[in-house]
Amino acid sequence: RKDEPSASVGILLRGAKHISGLIYRLRKEGIRASGEGGNPLIDSVAVLHLLSILHWIDHPGDQQARFHASISPLGKALGITEEQGEGWLEVLRELRQRLAHGGYGQFCSELSPVVSHGYSDWDQRRFGQLIDLAHAFDARAGQRTSVFVKHVRHQRVEDPTAGRVKVMTIHGSKGLEFDAVVLPDLDGKLFPVHAAAYTSRPNPYGPIEAVSSAPNRNLSRQEPTLDELWYEHQRRGMVDNLCLLYVAMTRAKHRLDVVLAFRKKGAPIVKTLGAILRHALLTADSEPDEKGVLWAHDDNSKSWLEESPEEVEDETELRPAFVGVRERRSCGRRAPLGLGFRCGATRRPRSPTL
Repeated sequence: RKDEPSASVGILLRGAKHISGLIYRLRKEGIRASGEGGNPLIDSVAVLHLLSILHWIDHPGDQQARFHASISPLGKALGITEEQGEGWLEVLRELRQRLAHGGYGQFCSELSPVVSHGYSDWDQRRFGQLIDLAHAFDARAGQRTSVFVKHVRHQRVEDPTAGRVKVMTIHGSKGLEFDAVVLPDLDGKLFPVHAAAYTSRPNPYGPIEAVSSAPNRNLSRQEPTLDELWYEHQRRGMVDNLCLLYVAMTRAKHRLDVVLAFRKKGAPIVKTLGAILRHALLTADSEPDEKGVLWAHDDNSKSWLEESPEEVEDETELRPAFVGVRERRSCGRRAPLGLGFRCGATRRPRSPTL
């Protein structure tokens, strides 16, 4: 970010399970990242406070929503208190009237001064996007505020300041390119897992010629047809895995960093995409250097950021740098664009950590 703020970075994962957690950790490190197509506005404290207020308006008996609203700057500005005194019905009636007469857009806009003084810059930006979303929703708004709350919780809204760092699945990155790509999720098990059914389709464009339930391996090897279906299933799965690895590695225009889990000497080899890269590029005695780098391309000694535009344009060769460390540690504050990008590799292959 410091050297080249306009550079794009793609952090690609095999599945969507860890995307939200990874975005959260990056933001704790000061890196504004977003998922594919943006994130719901509930990544803002101010938005969450407003949603609690709207939920309480629709469900006055929800004490948790009321408490969350009452301790917030927005709730205090609207007169919502933690104690259930005599005036709470009047406050509730007034809020419902304001929504009925002005709509969600005006209601949210009138709270902008409170957000400007009581919340962070991030919350102010996201609340401004909430106001736009509320005005657009007014055309189809009904009487139930819960409908708008649900809409906000599920609607993805792109954050312009986070557009340079994207966290998405490898499948979602097809057709896209980034100046730098980080692959932290290659140590998971290869696809496919045990299937519910085996199929046979000799011609990829032809019809399916055979279908069978998928018994365990001990049973399938006893019958030649089942054994053949099992091998075809495994072959297709391996091709899909290699295609996935190819897609992931070819999204990078200038720099590719692969983060691998720490592996002790003599540990059994697990069949993963990371193991494929280890076998292709490393030896059994390979040790990470002081920066945690296991392997780097010969031309990787110079940052692509220091090259002239002409040199970058003519260069077509990728520069992977495979990263691994001996102990777990937190990330450096640099984006993965300069040399020596560091990242703590976890001992739990299924939990990539940046």
